[in-house]
Amino acid sequence: MKKLYSLWDVYKYPLVLLFIAAILKGTGNFFSDPQILSLFGGGADWLSTLCASMMFMGSYLEKMFPLLFLVRYISKRFEDAFPVLNGVVGYILFNIVMMFYGPFNLPVHQYNTSLGMSWNTVYGSAATVKYPLFVGLTGALVIGWIVSFTYKQSRKRFAYGIFGYINNDVWSLLNASFWSAVFGLGFAFGWSYVLKGIEEMMTYISSDIYNPSNLFFYGMLEQVLSVFGLQDLLHEPFWFGSMGGTWMDNFGKTYIGDVRLWTTFVQMNSSRINYGRFITPHYILNLFAVPALIIALYSLTTDKLKRRRVTGLMILAILTSVFSGYTVPLNLFLAITAPALFFIHTIGVSILYAALPRLGIMIGYAYTGTLQNALPGNLLSLIPYIPNPNYSSMVIGLLIAGILYFVLYLVIPRVYYRHMTGELLDGRKDEKYTNDVIDALGGTANIRYVHSTFDSITVHLYDPSRMNNAHLIELGAYRIVNTRAGIDLQFGPRSSHLRLKLNEAVQKYLDDRMSKPVVTSSEVKTD
Repeated sequence: MKKLYSLWDVYKYPLVLLFIAAILKGTGNFFSDPQILSLFGGGADWLSTLCASMMFMGSYLEKMFPLLFLVRYISKRFEDAFPVLNGVVGYILFNIVMMFYGPFNLPVHQYNTSLGMSWNTVYGSAATVKYPLFVGLTGALVIGWIVSFTYKQSRKRFAYGIFGYINNDVWSLLNASFWSAVFGLGFAFGWSYVLKGIEEMMTYISSDIYNPSNLFFYGMLEQVLSVFGLQDLLHEPFWFGSMGGTWMDNFGKTYIGDVRLWTTFVQMNSSRINYGRFITPHYILNLFAVPALIIALYSLTTDKLKRRRVTGLMILAILTSVFSGYTVPLNLFLAITAPALFFIHTIGVSILYAALPRLGIMIGYAYTGTLQNALPGNLLSLIPYIPNPNYSSMVIGLLIAGILYFVLYLVIPRVYYRHMTGELLDGRKDEKYTNDVIDALGGTANIRYVHSTFDSITVHLYDPSRMNNAHLIELGAYRIVNTRAGIDLQFGPRSSHLRLKLNEAVQKYLDDRMSKPVVTSSEVKTD
């Protein structure tokens, strides 16, 4: 588990960029609202351009997330610029090979068009444009492993033989480039089977979008794909494609996709809309569940000074969730730092997809743009339905479900981090593990007090020299940092639980000392 938690150090910076992307998109979306633009009068073209540029920047940062993650992953592992260069070159070659040798007849959303790579060619008598396959984070993970392996091997290389004149750095670049191209070729032929499998699962779901079990499966698939950055493979066909439903008007015009169908019926001011089932859970997640989870994590920071420092960040994160409606950072965060909690979250989201349509609670997303700039489930898209009598009962139902999930997402993470992360994480006996940590800290008598956050503890010791760093690393501390506030030990999600156990041990030690009688000099008998 320690290796998984150490990935959090790698993911932090890319997730911050995703957070910035969500802020840019949310801000652009807020100020591009027609009612907001009307406040600036007729000369607000500059504001429209600014909003469009902010949303484009946010969307582009999202698309570049795999490459940013790769750069961060390699730079974190090696204190050298050459592996980072190897990673960038490898990632480019990987995608170029996929573009040239991959299939050309897949749906558009299964290709990655954001890298600026395209190849105009002719198949048979038809001209076509080829792009790299859309592999999400998987490609970055593969290239990261290739670069790590080839760079380490290059350090063991002997400078003899026919290629002895090539230095180690160039040799590692050549090896990384070669294997990146090889794996790109493998993905060109093999990844299409993964895409086919995902497509078959989506076909099964779309065979009956009114069936709660199908919708439950949709929710699970959405959460799993989002961890690998592949959620667009699901969203495009259901939000804007025929898998989300079809409808033909009296003039023979066909409308497809859950989002487009909802938008059409809203424009008709229809009181009977049977769409929006693939969007409704996003309102509950963005407006209630995510803010509650953020508050729960914030409450786990026991040091008042630290809590004061992150208060502004907490408020900004909540506002970002409410106005941007982007849950991918949340899924990545939970999957890395608390897999068990991510599983609970996945089940909770899947229940929403299955239950809300059965309860007649369906509020969609009135939107005519592309998937790139879509922000479903944000507050601005909900406000127009609140005063509308056609949707009042659904808004009330959404509010009730939202309050229920707010409570659950506030309570469950606190209970999980404080009381369920002991033996649950690695099977170690909780009491023995706590005693081992105490021994590594120099004994109970050496501990002054302990603070914690959701992923680390800060200990204040009487004698820091008695602390055994090597033993703490063996026990799961993947990072040890001396700070002004104390010694910061990152134990991952078991940190809050460990703080409680350490403080209990310290309090017991103090109580035992207080209960022992104090022997004065006058009570000592002499012969």
